[in-house]
Amino acid sequence: MLRTVSNALRFSTASSFAAQSIPVPIHHHPHHLTHTHIHTHTHSHHPASTSLHHHTQLQLQQQQQQQQQQVLSSQHIFRNAVLSAASKSVTPISLRTLFEFGKNTSPKTLVLASQFLHNELPIRLSHRIVELENLPFGLSEMPSVKTVHGLYVDSFRLIHEFPKIRSIEDDLKFTDVLDGIKTRHNWVVQQMAQGIRELKKKIGADILGPELQQFLDRFYLSRISIRMLIGQHLALHALTPEERRQAMQTSGFVGIITKDCRPTHVAEDASRHAKQLCDTNYGVAPKVKILGSLDTKFTYVPSHLYLMLFELIKNSMRATVETQRSQRLGVPQEEMSQHLQQMLLRGEKLPEWLYDDHEYPEINVIVANGQEDVTIKVSDKGGGIPRSALPVLWTYSYTTAKNNDAVTSSVNGPSGSGSSLFDPSPSRGQGNTDRIAGYGYGLPLSKLYARYFGGDLELKSLESWGTDAYLYIRRLADHEEDLP
Repeated sequence: MLRTVSNALRFSTASSFAAQSIPVPIHHHPHHLTHTHIHTHTHSHHPASTSLHHHTQLQLQQQQQQQQQQVLSSQHIFRNAVLSAASKSVTPISLRTLFEFGKNTSPKTLVLASQFLHNELPIRLSHRIVELENLPFGLSEMPSVKTVHGLYVDSFRLIHEFPKIRSIEDDLKFTDVLDGIKTRHNWVVQQMAQGIRELKKKIGADILGPELQQFLDRFYLSRISIRMLIGQHLALHALTPEERRQAMQTSGFVGIITKDCRPTHVAEDASRHAKQLCDTNYGVAPKVKILGSLDTKFTYVPSHLYLMLFELIKNSMRATVETQRSQRLGVPQEEMSQHLQQMLLRGEKLPEWLYDDHEYPEINVIVANGQEDVTIKVSDKGGGIPRSALPVLWTYSYTTAKNNDAVTSSVNGPSGSGSSLFDPSPSRGQGNTDRIAGYGYGLPLSKLYARYFGGDLELKSLESWGTDAYLYIRRLADHEEDLP
């Protein structure tokens, strides 16, 4: 390339001097300048300055080339770092390991935690970077997916370029970096969901194939693991050693993990929130009854359990309300909102039972305390699901929520605000929950959260009657992360 640039410069210089030697016409002028006069005058005045000018140009171009080569070299080195990290295997950790390590932390042991994350997180991030670049059907080229890829690359760079962690001061600085990364990744679920929508619009397919479903499982499971490690690290740093001891003694918490996770308490919290949303959207909410082994407690991450139970109870409430109204009014569910609005426009009074909680079947949450698993069943009488439709419920972007699901406050009653039932508030302190409204990600993500530490989530349905969701949580905390 340098030879090409030099040849071009020599050609340009020769052309410049040749142009100065071209004779010009003689005009009638008092001095009667001749061709020779002009030719001689030109050569006697410019050669030095012209040569200096072209020499400067050549130097500038050489500098630009060197800068470009340095950039390319830097990019090549960074790319090799990504590929090198991606060639390594992740190190799964059990819930018990995270809990036991966090119980007796000191500033020095937190340095060890930072050192582990400094080595482990680039490996987990690099796996996703490489996969995001090689997705089928052109998904890698969707604008939102490119945004996600950029986030992962930036996060990898921040950690990779952070110096080796040797001191408490290094640990604190690195923790600030992780805090920023976690915040910037808050909306990755929504961005990936938007990328899927962009692809579906482009290829005209409503349901994505198994290859993309498997990719999304791997991607989101990895994301859960990364946020778990960072979230635990940040929570340990948020308290002083004395505050950590008090948290352990009073509530069993070590970071975001507690040895006294009580599914009854989490179910009550999730039910209250789901009821608020159901009331907002429909003006009514079925009651939730919690049964079974009410004193059960085990080591777990309450925010993960909350996300799963909230999703299941919310779905049961919606199905119960819509099914009961459809059956009693004799109107298809998809036409219910329009039907109620037309009744109001005709001046008809809406039935009082529409907004009476007691007119809707209860939703039962049953806790079973087994030796291997803690099993939580969420049971409703919301009409059930056809057996052929059950597999579709686990596919990403499948949702029965429509953009116009929210109906007016006049139909919903005094509490109606038009908010979507599928829009859980992000301000509830549940650090690992995601706003997944209308994306159809609630059930598949809940299943991944369950599987992350060795559990599972299954649905059993009686069509025309109701649905039972079985959430299995591994009772022992010794199961390592289920990682892609």
